[in-house]
Amino acid sequence: LQLTPGFANRLETIIESIPQAQLPFQELHYVEPLQLLSPAYQRLFQVLNHHGLKLIGPTPPSIKGGDDLQQLQTLLQGQKKDTFDAQGDGSLLFIKGKRDTDLAAFFAGLVRKNTNLKPTMLLSGPAQVLDNAFIQEGLPSLGIRATSLSRPPLQLLKLATCFLWSPLDPYKILEFVSLPVQPLDNELAFRIGQQIAQSPGINSEGWKVMIARYFASLEERFPKAPDDKEKIKMQYRFWFERQQFDAKASALKSEVIQIFDFLSIWARESAKEGKSLYDPLLTLADKALKIKELLEELPEQELSRLELERVVRTIYEPAPLLLNEKQLEALPVVTQSDAIYGPTEKTLWWNFVQHEPAYFFSKWYQSELAYLQQQKVYLQQPKDKNQQLIWQRKQAVLWTQNQLIFLIPSVVEGKEVQAHPLMGNMEAAISNLPDIYFNIDIPEDRARLQRYFHLPESVQLTPRPLGVTQNFINVPTSAQLATRETETFTSLETLLYYPYQWVFKYLLGLRKSPILSITPESTLQGNLAHRLLEKLLLEPKVYEWSKMQVYQWIDQAATKLFYQEGAVLLLYGKEPLRVSFVKKVQFAAWSLLDSLKSNGWEIFGLEKDLEGHFEKSQIKGRADLILRRGTEWAILDLKWRGISRRRAMIRNQEDLQLVLYAYLLNPTDNWAHTAYFIIDRGELIARNQEAFQEVEAITPDLDTVQTYEQIIDKMRKTYNWRIDQIREGVIEVRSERTAAALEEVYGDTLDLLEMKQKNAPFDDYRTLINLFG
Repeated sequence: LQLTPGFANRLETIIESIPQAQLPFQELHYVEPLQLLSPAYQRLFQVLNHHGLKLIGPTPPSIKGGDDLQQLQTLLQGQKKDTFDAQGDGSLLFIKGKRDTDLAAFFAGLVRKNTNLKPTMLLSGPAQVLDNAFIQEGLPSLGIRATSLSRPPLQLLKLATCFLWSPLDPYKILEFVSLPVQPLDNELAFRIGQQIAQSPGINSEGWKVMIARYFASLEERFPKAPDDKEKIKMQYRFWFERQQFDAKASALKSEVIQIFDFLSIWARESAKEGKSLYDPLLTLADKALKIKELLEELPEQELSRLELERVVRTIYEPAPLLLNEKQLEALPVVTQSDAIYGPTEKTLWWNFVQHEPAYFFSKWYQSELAYLQQQKVYLQQPKDKNQQLIWQRKQAVLWTQNQLIFLIPSVVEGKEVQAHPLMGNMEAAISNLPDIYFNIDIPEDRARLQRYFHLPESVQLTPRPLGVTQNFINVPTSAQLATRETETFTSLETLLYYPYQWVFKYLLGLRKSPILSITPESTLQGNLAHRLLEKLLLEPKVYEWSKMQVYQWIDQAATKLFYQEGAVLLLYGKEPLRVSFVKKVQFAAWSLLDSLKSNGWEIFGLEKDLEGHFEKSQIKGRADLILRRGTEWAILDLKWRGISRRRAMIRNQEDLQLVLYAYLLNPTDNWAHTAYFIIDRGELIARNQEAFQEVEAITPDLDTVQTYEQIIDKMRKTYNWRIDQIREGVIEVRSERTAAALEEVYGDTLDLLEMKQKNAPFDDYRTLINLFG
């Protein structure tokens, strides 16, 4: 196995070649003390010196005078041990601020107001905010802003291989199609993202409908460009209709090569339209090609998931940063204290806080170090690295001639930071440090700082108080709102309880943008359980099945459904949740079937559309399960969980959806029975036991027909009341903060539905009604 020569190999080769080589130079100047360099460089320099090269070491800075800065330099060099009192002559200043952004804005303003302030900029740690502040002040850019070529195109290298494995990881697929640069048509990628977010899987019925509709739309988009249309279809088939391999097994190397070859060609073709030699797509094409070539050299014909990830990581390395060019008359910039070697008139140390590791641990035991030294192998120890760091830290201070300014933020990039190690030395050395220490957030300190600079103006912003939630939104008469011709139960319920939401969402059309995120597990389990029970009840002669047959059918159907709509439950670590889910659905399915058979109910419809008139609106709804027994009807609402909540809804006569559906199913005389079926408990709950003998009866003593009629009557009156309010330009804003005041305004309204006392759940309009916290 031939390995690429490492640092030690290359260094040894150079040392061996020195005796036979004619050196092209006579002197070598080194900046750091020779004893602080790593043993490798010490050895190299010794060999060079032995063969006639003159080594010239660092020249220490000369210190003359006695101002504050020079006294500090003398102390740091060890020439005096006593502390000193700062004179406040401006040669040494410490300026502190709460946030790095505040400090950057202050200093940029300081440079603009003081034209003679042109220091060398020592930028320690993140400095992007400082460059931004300079640009905003109209000053020349420091040229430190950088653009990375590694984001986002190179993310494709890591995500592309996820299409090889079964089951597909919906999170990675969603990330793949969400990238701003990916090898799919943008509209297709967005639709796939929406579908996977709702049903994490592929090739479900909803998926097939979505793809069919999209391909049909291509005829309109490309009526005269069949090649473009075929190219889009080819890209879809390449990624989503390819051969897949078990995630626990290995994938064919030829399939992996095909993916990276495709990426390389696509990226290079896509980059042809751009003229920049640094197009990120060219970087992607180059790295994809390197992965392909590396795979072709491997002797293996199959690769495991881990092996493939290692191959990609071998090539996936940080792409070069493109530094923005310095603008004319920009201040000189260095990023390390020891990069300053030679007299510098003024120095500004930006971010004078801790950026280095606080300590080092040796990688070797003492016995190992002793053995290596016997073999004449000398390593740089932690104490040596610490000595080197101490020397490096001081250089910016020692070489500055006239003025040194430290900018010290308390928070950098939103995180608290620690003091720089040199700060402790300075606190010990300067007995009256507070006299030259200034906090820009304290007015008294800013006043003291005026002795040295013309300060930028400080504008104190007046805090804007948060709005107060009002009881009503009053709309001018000229902007009266109209009603809608058609409502669903969801929109109707919103109108009855939270009118402001109904106005914002259904009349004004204010809807949040879809966020491409995978459905939460609880919601996903409910959707999957609902689908399994629906498919089961559609099976012919399902009433004749035994308990074992039902359990087997659920087990087999669930496995297929997971791949299509619930791939999240197939991921590593989800097996306990998946097993628990299947067992719950099996128990619920048999419990439901047994109840239907024992009570003589026949299945009339699943996901049945219902329509009818409700006052002046046309109502549309969809019932989960409609049953028939002779002249009797029953409507079941299937819920994944929430048995306590459903009990309370029936007890408080808040099961409006079931009552409304019963009204729409048979609005004349024979009211349908209603019940909730809670899947994770396998239980039915209803008002009484008229429809199901074994059901949990919540209010068995109440007359059902009379209760239904009362609920419908209250819904009608509440609906008309709300519509009248809106027509008059009054929109109620109901929340926890306004509920009590609204009750006082309305008084007793026994003929209306009982209003909610809490905030609306999942409210997208909290900001619009000033409901914070």
